[in-house]
Amino acid sequence: FDTPARLPYRGTPQASLAEFYLLRGQADQALAVARALQVDTRTPATRVVAIVVEGEALLAQGQTDAARDAARRAKKSFDTARAGLTHEARYLDLFVAPYIEQLDTEIALHGKDPSDAEASIRKVANDLSQNPRFDAWGEGLFRLDRMASDARRAGRTTLATDVEAKMKVIDPDYVPGALSA
Repeated sequence: FDTPARLPYRGTPQASLAEFYLLRGQADQALAVARALQVDTRTPATRVVAIVVEGEALLAQGQTDAARDAARRAKKSFDTARAGLTHEARYLDLFVAPYIEQLDTEIALHGKDPSDAEASIRKVANDLSQNPRFDAWGEGLFRLDRMASDARRAGRTTLATDVEAKMKVIDPDYVPGALSA
């Protein structure tokens, strides 16, 4: 996870190891890696995404309040980074904001009224399965995999099954990380 990133809006793949651990059901390791990435020597994009993955790991551990705190910190870090940029701010919106939205949605799944969160996840799954860009599919599979895993943890098995069906549209041979662990 130590590949160089020199532009402030790049570096989201540096959180891939933490995401991998999360997909494999190893929330403790995901949390450790995500926290290790939140240092000033990393790009703003890396730091924000690391905070988001920290929140997802905390959710996986059943620590919803701590995950909410991580979501607040991710938004604050995002806003601070965005304020320090000019024309590059739009790239943060494109590459980093979806991670924050994903965490917010996953937290909402654990709330009293998860219907909006379920609708949001279904929309993301549908959009990604219809997007012809290779990068959208590659990254999308892992995003959908994390969403399906969190839906299962939140007791939303029908939603998880529906998301996994969309994953099969992207790649019929893909085996979700949690199932292959």
